[in-house]
Amino acid sequence: MNFWKELPKPFFVLAPMADVTDAAFRRMIAKYSAHERSDGTIGGPDVMWTEFVAADGLMRATPEGKEKLMADLIYSEEERPIVAQLFSSHEEYMEAACALCLELGFDGVDINMGCPDRSIEKQGCGSAMIKNPENAKANIRAAKR
Repeated sequence: MNFWKELPKPFFVLAPMADVTDAAFRRMIAKYSAHERSDGTIGGPDVMWTEFVAADGLMRATPEGKEKLMADLIYSEEERPIVAQLFSSHEEYMEAACALCLELGFDGVDINMGCPDRSIEKQGCGSAMIKNPENAKANIRAAKR
């Protein structure tokens, strides 16, 4: 399903925030938040995002490290539609992480190209992607594959 086409306009989202929008927080928001949507119904956010997850880590980490990262990709049905947010500057890891998110049943994937954190930028990720448009395009193509 292409949920984007089904969303009411304007739509209300729960944006991704590092160390904030974990599974427990999203479940609370889904259960207790309510706003009047453009179609007149009352409900929680129309779309939710996970915290950002390192695609490189998902593909390269030790089993213990991967298990820790996978905790950021836990979601419940009441959070739908749910979008996994990933970051990487390596297209092969982005492609593999997107395939994993598809397998996990996410409704979409978002590539973080806005995080200004220096440790993320040093990896060529987040807002540093704007400095390397060819790599950004390669990561987008990899995510689509």
